[in-house]
Amino acid sequence: FYINNWRNYGFKKLRATCWNWNLYIDAQHKRLIDKVRELYINIQTENTINLLELLNSLLDYANHHFGAEETYFNKFDYEEKSAHIEEHKKFIEYIQNIVDTIEENDPIKLLGIVTFFNSWICKHINEVDVKYVAFLKSKI
Repeated sequence: FYINNWRNYGFKKLRATCWNWNLYIDAQHKRLIDKVRELYINIQTENTINLLELLNSLLDYANHHFGAEETYFNKFDYEEKSAHIEEHKKFIEYIQNIVDTIEENDPIKLLGIVTFFNSWICKHINEVDVKYVAFLKSKI
């Protein structure tokens, strides 16, 4: 169960419209994807030595990014902020649970985790984040 072509792994599905509303947030979205890609590459090459470190790094960066988004939500009183923040919270809890229970020698499970991250990030950016783009563009 190894994926040979990262380009076909799903991140190319992100809408271009999500990449040009705020350079700061756009850069953070791209960095989150890079962190998941780094996890994938380490699993693909069976380099599992640093997986816990990489997962903790993803957790830290996700917290940082979500905090930045939530600052905008609060500053401009985004009406759907509670639901959006709840999604962030669930994602952080999921990553924390993985960090607490990971077995670094199970490549199938690890690839399943990367698949989840890929799916969640694509869906979140394409379906949830895109909702606040127009709202914030009108406020900034």
